Amino acid sequence: MYKFLILLALSSGPVCAEKLSFQQNLNLSTDRISALEVISGAGDIDISTHSGNEIQVNATITSKKYRTMERFKEVFERDIVFAIERESEFAVLRGHSKPDLRKNPEIQIHLDIQIPTKLDVDIEDGSGDIRVVDLNGLLQIEDGSGDIEISRVSSHIDIEDGSGAITISQATATIEIEDSSGAINITNSQGGVDIDDGSGDITLTQVNGHKNIEDGSGNITVKNSTGDVNIDDGSGDITLSDINDSAVIHDGSGNIYIDALSGSLEIKSAGSGKVIIDGEDRTKDFQ
Repeated sequence: MYKFLILLALSSGPVCAEKLSFQQNLNLSTDRISALEVISGAGDIDISTHSGNEIQVNATITSKKYRTMERFKEVFERDIVFAIERESEFAVLRGHSKPDLRKNPEIQIHLDIQIPTKLDVDIEDGSGDIRVVDLNGLLQIEDGSGDIEISRVSSHIDIEDGSGAITISQATATIEIEDSSGAINITNSQGGVDIDDGSGDITLTQVNGHKNIEDGSGNITVKNSTGDVNIDDGSGDITLSDINDSAVIHDGSGNIYIDALSGSLEIKSAGSGKVIIDGEDRTKDFQ
C-alpha cells in the first residue's frame, strides 16, 4: 500500500507554481511631446486620461512560471524590456521580452497608463486586452490577440486586429478597422466607418456617417443610423433597419432583411438566401 502511494505521488507530475506579481511605476513629462507609442508583448493595456502633464504608468507584472519572487524578479530584470523614453516628439513605452531569447519567460506586463487628453496614441500589442477611454488625440492600434474596448475618443481611430472582439462607443471621428476574426460592435458614434473583416458578426447601432463594410463571413446588422451603407459580403445574414439614407449590397450567401430604409436600395447581387424588404418576400426579384 505504501509503495503504491509513493509511486502515485511520483507519477502525478510537478505541482504548478502559484501566480506571482509585483508592481513597477514609470513616469515622463509630456513637455514638447505630442504622442505616446506603446510597444507591448503580453498583458492587458488600460489607457485613460487625466488633467496633469505627465505620462503615468502603473505596471502589474505577473507570472505562474516561477516558484520564488526572487527568481521571478531576476528573470524579469534579465529578459524583459520595461522603460519609457523620449524619442524626438514621441514618448515610447516598452514592455516586452528582449529579442532573440531562447526561452519564453512567460511574464505578462499589465499596463495602467494615464496621459493628458491631447496626446495621440499608437499601440503595438502582442496579446492581451486593450481599453482606451476619453482620448482627444488620434488612436492607432496594431493588435495580435485580445479584446479591444474604446469609448469617448474624439479623433480618428485606426485598428488592425488579429483576433478578439472590438467594441467602440461614443466616437466622434472616422473609424477604420481591418480585422481577421472576432465580433465588431460600434454604437452611438458620429463619424464614418470603414471595415474590412475576415470573420465574425458586425453590429452598428446609431452610427451616423458613411458605412463601408467588406466582410468574409458573419452576420451584419446596421440599425437606427444615418449615412449611406455599402456592403460587400461573403456569407452571413444582412439586416438593415431604420436607415435614413441609401444602401448598396453585394451579397454572396445568407438572407437579406431591409426595413425602414429612407433612401434608395440597390442589391447588385443577392447570392443565395431570402430577400425580405419591409416584411415582403422579394427573393424572386433578385434571382
